[in-house]
Amino acid sequence: MARPSVRPQLLDAAARRVAEGGLEELTLDQVAADAGVSKGGLLYHFPTKADLIEALIRDVLRRFEDTVERASAGSDAPGTWTRAYIDATFDAEVSRPALATALLASPEVGTDLARTCARTFADWQRSLVADGIDAGTAATIRFACDGWWTLSSLTGDGDDDAELLRARLHELADEAVSSRWTGTGARP
Repeated sequence: MARPSVRPQLLDAAARRVAEGGLEELTLDQVAADAGVSKGGLLYHFPTKADLIEALIRDVLRRFEDTVERASAGSDAPGTWTRAYIDATFDAEVSRPALATALLASPEVGTDLARTCARTFADWQRSLVADGIDAGTAATIRFACDGWWTLSSLTGDGDDDAELLRARLHELADEAVSSRWTGTGARP
């Protein structure tokens, strides 16, 4: 029987390390110790700190997308994916703004990873439009989510008006869907 990979526990240990002490606290030695893995075991999965940071960023994006997909699964009603996207953004445990911002600010982040992130964000925009939201409203929703996420990541305090903004973005999605589709809910 194959042993489970320690990769997830290494990523979790690295994320905790950054969340608790900032990027300066992210060392391969410390992550290995926190995860209870030898440094050689860590190096097998992440040969460099840059590889670990890239994997952490990809993991944040993947977990966010997985949350949106799970929340919208089972419904093909227009706007379902958009509402799940809004809710995942405003759930700091899911979107992890402080962690992602610290990682993206790392000098180890290269242009390839930045392009990957940009493609991911463009994919989210296409998903909003494919969900029955017109392109302008989809961009408004995405940029409002990005703005809240950025404020939260920089200040740790995006909660004062977060619920009002989240509710308004849901209303925008509902308005966009109702004006685009017929009263039957069927797509033309």
